[in-house]
Amino acid sequence: MTRKILDIIILTGLTLVAVLLYVSTAQYPQSVQHSTASYVRFLSASLAMLAVIQIGISVKKIAEQEKVFFYTNRRRFFTLLALLVLYVVVIFFLGFMLATMFFLPSTMYAMGYRNKKIIVISSIGLLLFLELIFVMFLRVPLPRGYFF
Repeated sequence: MTRKILDIIILTGLTLVAVLLYVSTAQYPQSVQHSTASYVRFLSASLAMLAVIQIGISVKKIAEQEKVFFYTNRRRFFTLLALLVLYVVVIFFLGFMLATMFFLPSTMYAMGYRNKKIIVISSIGLLLFLELIFVMFLRVPLPRGYFF
């Protein structure tokens, strides 16, 4: 698959998402039609406009035949894919924070990073940052697991 074809496929999908998002604002309650719905309409119109412009640019690039490679190391790619699927399943049972606590270091290690001290420090730092921003400041409830 060439880069040009991939760009056109992705941007067409983004344009479709923008149109569906814009249409969905008609179903918002009357009380938010002038505030939230207007904001969502602006975002979806902006997304659609930028995607259409980029589709035009991609179509215009006739000479571009750059091949797209989804992975350079087959083992790492499929390991990452398996870890992502496992992560989604584990979130259901253990919740976001516990699942992420296991997912981050295992993914870093699987992708070839071997400095255990940095893996632990960066994982703990990211988890603390997520807890601070989403739970404490924004008061966004993170997904709770079935067991915890």
